[in-house]
Amino acid sequence: MVTSPAGKYQLILIVVAFGLSVTFLSYITVVIGNERSLEDAALREGTTVIRGEVDGKLVHCHNSKDAPICLANYIDSDRGNQVALWLGNSQLHSINQISLGDQPASALLHEKVIGTGDYVLTFSQANANLQEHLVFLNYFKDLVEVDKLILPIFFDDLRETGVRTSVIDFFKDRPINEDSTEFFQSLINGPRVSAQFDSVNDDNVRSESLMVDLELLEGTPQKIAEAYLGAELSKISTVWKAQSEIRGNTLISLYKLRNFLFGITPSSIRKSIPSRYKKNIEAFKEILMLAKNNKIRTLVYIPPLRDDYKRPYDVNEYNQFKSDIQKITLAHGANFSDLENLVPNRLWGMKDATSLTDDTELELDFMHFQFEGHELLADKLFSLISSDIQLRTQQ
Repeated sequence: MVTSPAGKYQLILIVVAFGLSVTFLSYITVVIGNERSLEDAALREGTTVIRGEVDGKLVHCHNSKDAPICLANYIDSDRGNQVALWLGNSQLHSINQISLGDQPASALLHEKVIGTGDYVLTFSQANANLQEHLVFLNYFKDLVEVDKLILPIFFDDLRETGVRTSVIDFFKDRPINEDSTEFFQSLINGPRVSAQFDSVNDDNVRSESLMVDLELLEGTPQKIAEAYLGAELSKISTVWKAQSEIRGNTLISLYKLRNFLFGITPSSIRKSIPSRYKKNIEAFKEILMLAKNNKIRTLVYIPPLRDDYKRPYDVNEYNQFKSDIQKITLAHGANFSDLENLVPNRLWGMKDATSLTDDTELELDFMHFQFEGHELLADKLFSLISSDIQLRTQQ
């Protein structure tokens, strides 16, 4: 067979590109072997991801993937049938400057309510938005006897939109109730969002968009073929097996490069995104209505925030956000508390750089605090919900 000069040139390019790709991927595979997992990639040094455990059993989970563990622990316990469902973001599953034996507020609050008839069950995800919290509540209200809902509202998380696959999958094999609202059905049936990058742009510097998940292709010949080939290649290639981790770490590098080029730091002002703000507020109202219709007592709180440095928000937007949340909460008959100043500045920490700077340089962390801060949060929440517990006990 005669090959033209142009054809030979293209073949050489393909071979060279293939060789460089394999070399690069092999190098990255070695590198990520020494890297921390993507779950805490945004937290880095100084802050540790930890899920609450009581007596060696998880009472704090992530999403549909590990929910069965927390639910099994709930069923096996003798700590009451009624559930206090606590939903949140990485503030709930992260401790700054952690020490041996430290537990997050989720475990501390769980222990405090032992013997009251309540079982505190916590779910949190990095960057969790209110649309995702609505999905959680819709799922658990029919699965367990949810008596209370504890819901922190973060200004940052109203900048996020969409529901990631690991949350939508709660309804993968479960039909949506016929009386579900059009808004809720649009979340379940709409585009899925990838969680690949969600923990990377954790709560200090946010991305401006989320990626559409390829699981929209579920059940198609393409998806079936990819799944088969992927499984077979993973058996013989460590590079292929690590492709998800490679993709995630590549995104981390691109994310840090973007921050470097545009001068974005944890102190950079993060403006509200009107369309996303509006959609999350709509989800918030649905959460409150859903809770009220199911006789679920709801506590909404503004989460702790350090103030020893200039905050990364537009002051007017942030104050308007707090006012909106309070008015909406009270209008729906739920309880509201502003815990912004609960954790003193000395209990906040630093995090690893989110830009292409010296790897040893730490940055301000406006989201995560030390163990003592988790103690203060658990104590305060217990005092806020204890009156409801006492009232129920007397009835």
